[in-house]
Amino acid sequence: SVEVPHGWTGVVTPVKTGYEFQPNEIRYDAPVKSNMTGEFTYKLLMFTISGSTGNLAGVRLNGFDSEVISGENGRYKTEVPYGWTGTVTADLLGYQFEPAIHEYSQVKTNFENRNYKPTEVTFTISGSAGVPGVTMVLETPGQPSKQVTTGEGGRYSVDVRYGWSGKITPRKDGCQFTPESQEYTMVLQTLPGEDFSVVILHYDISGSTGMPGVVLKGFPEEVVTNDIGFYTISVPHGWSGKVTPDRPGFTFKPEFIPYANVTKAYENQDYNGTEIYLNITGSTNLPDVALTGLPGNIVSNERGVYSARVAYGFNGTIIPQKEGYTFEPAERPLVDLSQNVKQDFKPVPIFYEISGNAGLPGVTLKGLPGTVVSGANGSYTIKVPYGWKGTVTPVKAGYEFS
Repeated sequence: SVEVPHGWTGVVTPVKTGYEFQPNEIRYDAPVKSNMTGEFTYKLLMFTISGSTGNLAGVRLNGFDSEVISGENGRYKTEVPYGWTGTVTADLLGYQFEPAIHEYSQVKTNFENRNYKPTEVTFTISGSAGVPGVTMVLETPGQPSKQVTTGEGGRYSVDVRYGWSGKITPRKDGCQFTPESQEYTMVLQTLPGEDFSVVILHYDISGSTGMPGVVLKGFPEEVVTNDIGFYTISVPHGWSGKVTPDRPGFTFKPEFIPYANVTKAYENQDYNGTEIYLNITGSTNLPDVALTGLPGNIVSNERGVYSARVAYGFNGTIIPQKEGYTFEPAERPLVDLSQNVKQDFKPVPIFYEISGNAGLPGVTLKGLPGTVVSGANGSYTIKVPYGWKGTVTPVKAGYEFS
């Protein structure tokens, strides 16, 4: 209340920060001549704060004086009184928001677009499946499955939502895993070391070559047939290759056996071996020359040609022999023979020297090959072939010899 002098006129306007009044004013245009009343009603000023939580419904905006939750489109809106001060955070299980807070101090105006950007909280499940190329199947109830593939060293890593429940199963042809799968309920943290042990399936390939010491080339490791010609090896699932038998001095049928993406055992993978023989041929330019050192009784034919058949890897020395002759070369050594050989020998007749003295010069030695006459001192000399036979008679007119 207030006292005014008789006959006062004026306008009364109520004013207080943070409030509004009805009516806005009361006018006293007629002079006041008696006590009068003037009533006002008031209302606290309110301001709107609104924004978005990124299309996420059900986000709780903590910090307001009343409960505020975002609607279906992620929008929220609330009123605060004049001068309100507070800190507001957005909260929804499984999400984090940026900015983390909006701060308000002595609110005196409306605030629009006070937005929060949501990011889904995820946790990483990681480990090893033992080998690369394993398909890790991530199964979530009621949703399509997802897959990741293990890399080098068999490592894998998958991100799952906050509170995820489901199962991870490793799959790869030819592999058995322990455990067969890992089940999860309400994942609330990162889970490293979620490993699976693996056993790679192997299959036996076996057979015979009919002889020992045959190397089977092309398998993942060296394979040699045993004393009775048998072999066996274990190869991993999916192995591919071409296997070739090898032993010096032998050929094999089949020449090789190919394998592609092995997924089962193979028995009776046999090879038949045939010994390789080599030919040694040549000429001695004489018939009936014996070639010692070769298998059998090898003698040159009427044209002086010889031929012998020897096993692969033959070792020996060929020596041509015939009475009355030497040969060039005198012999031919052969060591670990691996190819055909042609070797000729040149015969050289053997000669012996017959010499003496007839006591006189000019004496003819009849009976020796050619013409032989003693020299000035009565001596003579001549060469005759190996095996020569004859009678030597000295002749000179007027003389007789004994």
